[in-house]
Amino acid sequence: MIAWLAIVLAALASVLVWPVVARVTAARLTFVTVTAGFGYWYWIPSINILAGGYLGEEPVIPDPVVALDAVWVVLVYQLVALLVLCALVPALDRKVKVVQSVPPALPVNYMAPMVFAAAVALFAWYFADKGIVILVQVLIGATSPRELSDFENFSTSVWDSLRSLLEVSVLFSALFLIAHAALTRRLATVATGLAFAAIALVFLGTGTRATMLMALVVILIAIASGQRVAPRQASGGRLVLALLMGAMLLLPIVMAISARQAIGTGQTDPVLALLVVNNDMFRELVFVMSQMQSYQSDGGLAFVSTPFIFVTPRFLGFSRELPDHLLAYNMARAGIDLILGSGNVFPGIVADFRLAYGPGGPFAFGAFIGSFALALAQLNRFQARGVAMVAAQCATAAFLFFSFRNIHPGLVLVLIVSAVGLWLLGRLEPLLHARLPDARRA
Repeated sequence: MIAWLAIVLAALASVLVWPVVARVTAARLTFVTVTAGFGYWYWIPSINILAGGYLGEEPVIPDPVVALDAVWVVLVYQLVALLVLCALVPALDRKVKVVQSVPPALPVNYMAPMVFAAAVALFAWYFADKGIVILVQVLIGATSPRELSDFENFSTSVWDSLRSLLEVSVLFSALFLIAHAALTRRLATVATGLAFAAIALVFLGTGTRATMLMALVVILIAIASGQRVAPRQASGGRLVLALLMGAMLLLPIVMAISARQAIGTGQTDPVLALLVVNNDMFRELVFVMSQMQSYQSDGGLAFVSTPFIFVTPRFLGFSRELPDHLLAYNMARAGIDLILGSGNVFPGIVADFRLAYGPGGPFAFGAFIGSFALALAQLNRFQARGVAMVAAQCATAAFLFFSFRNIHPGLVLVLIVSAVGLWLLGRLEPLLHARLPDARRA
């Protein structure tokens, strides 16, 4: 019973911290993302173990005794992150400008087709060597993309690296458009539908369900940002279009599940899998605490470079090592040699910092969250009017949410892309105002 108290305390801490961070955009967005991250990746799945029994297809059920200790570890990490955000509010406040509640001259009707076209090209690139038949089978759900992927841990060529960079660029651009639409209350538009379709193509190309989740999360972050424009009068046509776009977003998931069942790989109930199985980083923390107690950290220096991977590609001459704790975890958890083999499993962000930094893990995690919030606040320096700046921050925050599963290697890249994009928008805005008719502005 006392383990449930940890969940209650986490919720209570979030309620108490909210008034402190809510008035500062960067702190508010980071808080929402961190709270949602702990809730989705840790607290909700923990109920699966704490309630007794275990739902899922794990051959070894997580140790319920260790789970009673793991909840307090998760609580400590969350409390440290919240305290860091509270301490940084004055610094973040100095960097925040008031966001006007009018949309900028952002040409989404031109941007969305370009993002969708890039997603189509990316999807074709994924299966270019497998032929048109396989490509069509993936599109209609007859074949699962996960069964066609090699899951190599290193890029085998310059083209693989460039494809990964294009994937992150398409994903970020689509998330930016969706966040912008949520902030301007224009989700039920063709441009937003194209952004959702781009997300769906990335999912079908990679088989990674987290990309679909990020599309939903970025909407929630945008709604919680407090920077949405005034509500507009709803119409029946827009409601129908919104429902069609929701179906468009869910269709690839249904097709992928059908494909997995068709080839006999088995599939847990999709709702159960979404809420307590596939997102269960709490389970991985319990494994680390019960099976890797003797692991000695090497200092975690290699782990620091993880968010920088996509801005330091090997084909440009950069070299780096895989974090030692990930090598040890993958071998202990699944018998995977990350250097010589393919495939990987992720311990989740709490176990990452626990393995990499030992007792100093909570403090290193707090520094990571604080650094992200400060970097997010720097985007306020750019002079783009309206909600474009907040949309970029929301899209970047979605990558932080993903990082609760494993720190995204493109995290620094999307911050750079956001900064460059906002700088360009600020420079081009007078021209866009003069050249674009009102109907083409978002």
